[in-house]
Amino acid sequence: MLETIKVDIFVAERLTKMIRWRLRMLMAEKNISNKELAALSSIHPTSISKLKNTDEIEQISGRVLNNLCNALNLAYKARGDSRAITPNDLLDYSFDNDDGLQEEVSKVSVA
Repeated sequence: MLETIKVDIFVAERLTKMIRWRLRMLMAEKNISNKELAALSSIHPTSISKLKNTDEIEQISGRVLNNLCNALNLAYKARGDSRAITPNDLLDYSFDNDDGLQEEVSKVSVA
């Protein structure tokens, strides 16, 4: 039983690294400050700072994600960029298809 728990934790750690949070990059691209994004999104500046300074995000509510996208769209448009920022722009998913992970996932399903 203890061995299975260790494998589950290992797999969870590996899986979370496949989804990267890109808020910092989007803000830097157009020189958007924490204060500006906080005002446009109605999200507290401290929360914006925490969201900006992380590369991996474990969970985020639909409301916060929606507010961030709307605020980024307004900020981008104010800078002459009419592209639409969507959740796909904020999240970068890459599947780590190495055999080690597949083997560990198989162990979890068998256990």
